[in-house]
Amino acid sequence: MKILIINTLLLFVISFSVAEVVQDDTTKSVDPGVLNLLKNTIINESYTKAGAVILLKEATSIVDSNNLVTCQMHIVGKILNDKAKSDYAQIPIFFNSYYSDIVLEYARTIKTDGSVITISKDAVQIKNRPNYGEGITYSDQKVLNFSLPGLEVGSAFEFKIKYIDSRKIIDNQWFDANNFYFIHYDLSPPYMVRIDPVYESKFQLKVPKGQNFISSTRNCEPITTISPDDKFDIYEW
Repeated sequence: MKILIINTLLLFVISFSVAEVVQDDTTKSVDPGVLNLLKNTIINESYTKAGAVILLKEATSIVDSNNLVTCQMHIVGKILNDKAKSDYAQIPIFFNSYYSDIVLEYARTIKTDGSVITISKDAVQIKNRPNYGEGITYSDQKVLNFSLPGLEVGSAFEFKIKYIDSRKIIDNQWFDANNFYFIHYDLSPPYMVRIDPVYESKFQLKVPKGQNFISSTRNCEPITTISPDDKFDIYEW
């Protein structure tokens, strides 16, 4: 299990709000890099046993001059058995509606013949977070939930989501966190969680040029590179 935490004060408070779906004709074409992953990744025994594999999990976080973070997450997965097909038919993404807005840029199924089925806007919902315990609870946590069309064994799915900070947790500070794995939650009892193998995972952080920050990692030692541009220092793991 791999986790990357980036934070100016080493606080662990995950925040993420009102959903928007943005799709156009460009979402019907699949990036050549994704097609290459689908074509050339060898499906080994561990992937087959798990029932699914996350071929790509990549995230890019950009810190602006006001210390607000925009994070884009891109996921590509492949379905290898009927249980995974059932589990991934709906994708729930948790977020905090007080601190952030959320945008589903696109979601689609890539069939075994290479054809693409794009999600319809009426297949996207915002739900209240399930009440996992007893009694009445009040929370700003909500769930962006969307259904993937035409998912079948052997097909792949792809989606891209953007989290946009709308306010700070702490004045004049910013916080971000990245998991190198992808957690799929079940919104129905018994609220099972599945974490499938990940073939490739990467994270990029852009901070205003010359800005210092504190980072910490758990259970991994990722390689860090830095390449500045005109506005940002860019770190990659």
